[in-house]
Amino acid sequence: MILDIHSHILPSVDDGAKDLSESLKILKMMKEQGADAVVATPHFDLAASDVLQKRDKIISQYNELCLSAKSQNLPEIYLGYELVFRYGMSENPELDKFTIAGTDKILIELPFGRITNKIVAELEEIAYARKLTPILAHLERYNRYEGIQKIYEVVENGDVKAQVTADTVSDFWDKMLVAKLMKRNVFTYLGSDAHSVDERAPKIDAFMKYANRHHKAFCEKMKNANKNLYKDMKKPTE
Repeated sequence: MILDIHSHILPSVDDGAKDLSESLKILKMMKEQGADAVVATPHFDLAASDVLQKRDKIISQYNELCLSAKSQNLPEIYLGYELVFRYGMSENPELDKFTIAGTDKILIELPFGRITNKIVAELEEIAYARKLTPILAHLERYNRYEGIQKIYEVVENGDVKAQVTADTVSDFWDKMLVAKLMKRNVFTYLGSDAHSVDERAPKIDAFMKYANRHHKAFCEKMKNANKNLYKDMKKPTE
């Protein structure tokens, strides 16, 4: 099973698909590339003053997209969020409402810059105190950050999971990095991080072709992880 856990396909809610037409075109590309299911993960900041209004708009756009995609032989669509990392987010009483499709997994984008012990402690607090598993969005972006080993260690300990972006295989150096991450087993999930049909298009097929050819054992582990996550996923109406 091919599951895309990170995408920006909802129309007109963030810097992703600009309208419904583009959303459907992205989904069609994903289907042609072999995706079975995709999680829409719009950017979201729990510290925003209008959290409830933004969440309502996201759910409304999600429902509209699902209705328009119905009977078009497109990947299944689920709802999640790409949460901005904030200190203290582990104490937010609403945190478990922003998971990946009602599971115990939660997608988080780390801040740019140095990885500190304080950041790691917050992630661990989410894992232990809230019983949620943080999944770090686009792990490959943090490779040059000071303190990145702290992230690799907490992932290897199993408290945190990570996702890499499909288009990393388009660049030679990024591809080499992803190969190292595969060998070290420090990421579990794949995300297209698709925003549009052109500049930030999904490249799921390119990633899977590379992974199956050069890292077959890892690819099988990732597919199994996808199946385990998928069986727990629910749509907002379920």
